[in-house]
Amino acid sequence: MDINLEKQLIEKYPKLFTEYNLSPLQTCMCFGLECGDGWFNIIDEMCLKLSKYDIKFTQVKEKFGALRVYFEGANIENYDPIFNIISEAEEKSAITCEICGKSGCLRGLSWYKTLCEDCHEQT
Repeated sequence: MDINLEKQLIEKYPKLFTEYNLSPLQTCMCFGLECGDGWFNIIDEMCLKLSKYDIKFTQVKEKFGALRVYFEGANIENYDPIFNIISEAEEKSAITCEICGKSGCLRGLSWYKTLCEDCHEQT
């Protein structure tokens, strides 16, 4: 993700991104948001919903053409709502172009990405 978009999310939701400035020996979150700009709104909406919980991200990335979010800090009482929020974001990413944010679908043979028709033609 573009560093400026990434920083907007980190400044807006610092509690979720507390591991952002740690070493790679401590967390994968140090690599930032490892996905395209097209998912910015999905991640922003997810962060807004998650900001009321006491969790922190350990990794946010694209995997097999969809968003994957790893976290820690949930307890048994709030695990299900947190899991549901993250699952909703991951499902939205699977139908949203990772590059531009328009409607998209899974494409690829050996490396999968969710792309709209225009972005698919440009790659």
